[in-house]
Amino acid sequence: MKNHRQIEKPTKSFMSMADFIQDILYCQKIDPSFQANLFTTRWTVSQIKKYLTNVVKDQVVGTFEFADVEASLQNVQSAKDKEYYQEWLDKGVKYINIDSNNRCINTKKFLEGVKGYVVSEGRYETRTGANVVVNKNLSDTFETLPQELKEAFEDCELTVIIYKDLTRQELSEKFRATNEGSPLNEPEKRNSILSEVANIIRTLEEKYVNVLWNPTYNSSKWFSESKVNRRDIADFIAGLLHIQANGLSENINSEGLEKMYESDIESIARKFKTTFTNFMETFFNGTKESPTYCISNKNSILDLFVLFRTLETKRTPLVLKKDALEEFIKHYKKVVTLLIDDEDFTVCRGISKNSKANFITMLGGRQNYNNMTRHDILMDKLDIDKYFEPKSPRVITDKQRDRIIVDNNFKTNDGTNQDINLAHINGESRDTKPEKGHALGKSFKDTGKTSVEDTIIQLRTDNRKQGSK
Repeated sequence: MKNHRQIEKPTKSFMSMADFIQDILYCQKIDPSFQANLFTTRWTVSQIKKYLTNVVKDQVVGTFEFADVEASLQNVQSAKDKEYYQEWLDKGVKYINIDSNNRCINTKKFLEGVKGYVVSEGRYETRTGANVVVNKNLSDTFETLPQELKEAFEDCELTVIIYKDLTRQELSEKFRATNEGSPLNEPEKRNSILSEVANIIRTLEEKYVNVLWNPTYNSSKWFSESKVNRRDIADFIAGLLHIQANGLSENINSEGLEKMYESDIESIARKFKTTFTNFMETFFNGTKESPTYCISNKNSILDLFVLFRTLETKRTPLVLKKDALEEFIKHYKKVVTLLIDDEDFTVCRGISKNSKANFITMLGGRQNYNNMTRHDILMDKLDIDKYFEPKSPRVITDKQRDRIIVDNNFKTNDGTNQDINLAHINGESRDTKPEKGHALGKSFKDTGKTSVEDTIIQLRTDNRKQGSK
């Protein structure tokens, strides 16, 4: 049964914009685990201008809500909550932003003179009786504002609410409650769920956002900037985890994704993190000029992930051959393009034999029947054997190691010809333990394969010296 408690009454105060800038603005941060927009403001240019104009007019609506880090650290009871606030305090953060992130972002950018952050042009009358004009591109930035309007901006009265005893869980709940009436989308709501699944998806989103959203090559294809800022990439990654956890037969929808975020599937999520990382390293190879960017449709990236995982989880796992990425992507692109262009190609989807669709239609969604059918078609059309091969272990087996030791009369075969202490062969790692190494230029990293012929037996110290070169 879930426990509920009445929190300590927060402090509500009225503060000028000038005092807010000095005391709070530059020492507050968002917690990305529950805030909606991690990377930048999700306001439109029009909304930004309206907000800044309202500050000048002293007509800011809404409250600025924060958790006081130092006070909360003193008031929370659990060690986990204390550790949470201590981490923020160690980072120099005094306040955690609960509600006002967009307003804080846009205030900072206006003060810093970022291009496009302006007030509306027109005639302004202040309380002091000043009557001044703001001209577009001439006097609409903070730096160029008439002095009377700068003072008006700084005198604007804000309503600030400070919480002093919220637990980590209550912070997340407070954020969600605050935004119940706001147009948060589903990925933003799921992001605020306190779970290991949410943490893993958020970690992968932060790590790969600039790979999956690369404006130079695919800004108009997979994710737009506005959608990236509203956690569209997190939603995409969550869909891939949903497939790994439930298979292709389960529908990817809001209800299913929220259930997944709240479920106890930490071990599956951790395995997915490894799989997804391997997928990104394989098909985007750490560069911003990967041939994979030629793929036009986001769901073709989903299909590529499903293909990668299907081959990786076979009884004999298959991996992309070394240096085969570009040729395989050309092949994949050709197969998908021909399927899209073939207007006569239709297949039955799902259980109903009457539900027929062409390939371009199926690419339009990630419903279970679309995902399953596309996967089956691609597995049939792609030349897997040409571009993939059985996964090689990174080192030989202990049985193979022992044969090398015996054949070399219990001495190392790395050129040092040192005696091998029999008691240390299967013992704990120590300097005299014989280890499996690779001849120079023949490592798994160099060749993508492991063989007895390319393996040398070295004492631990020599193996580590070679590995550090």
